Amino acid sequence: DKYDKGFENCHRWFAGGTASYTFGNVVKLSLRELFEQLNYTDRPSDALNRQLNSLRSRLRLDFKTGTPFTPHIDAEHFLYLTNYGSFMAGETWMTRYTGGVSWKFAKEHTIDLFYRYVQYYVKPGLHVLGIFYTFSF
Repeated sequence: DKYDKGFENCHRWFAGGTASYTFGNVVKLSLRELFEQLNYTDRPSDALNRQLNSLRSRLRLDFKTGTPFTPHIDAEHFLYLTNYGSFMAGETWMTRYTGGVSWKFAKEHTIDLFYRYVQYYVKPGLHVLGIFYTFSF
């Protein structure tokens, strides 16, 4: 499959910002805008053709429950500004839909369980079950 390349080495950098608003201390709405660039390093000779630039916009709702558990849903849209090789040929966008719950079990520690559906423009979608651990200080 031309889309399933597995893992590749790359350098990634991104810059962005998030704005949020809380409605009645119950629902938090946030919008994150992010510019991301990936430079694939497996073949330095064609580095210019192996650079992927994208704009990522995520709209998220967090539902405050008054408990350590916070359900959330979000949609994140990827707009690819450059295509590299045949892997991305013709694909100009991807959208991820996520629903899950975060559990803050200590001041610095959070676990997030989620289900995600990834919708692609030119290939079948992808279903993902995931878990994140966050340590903040």
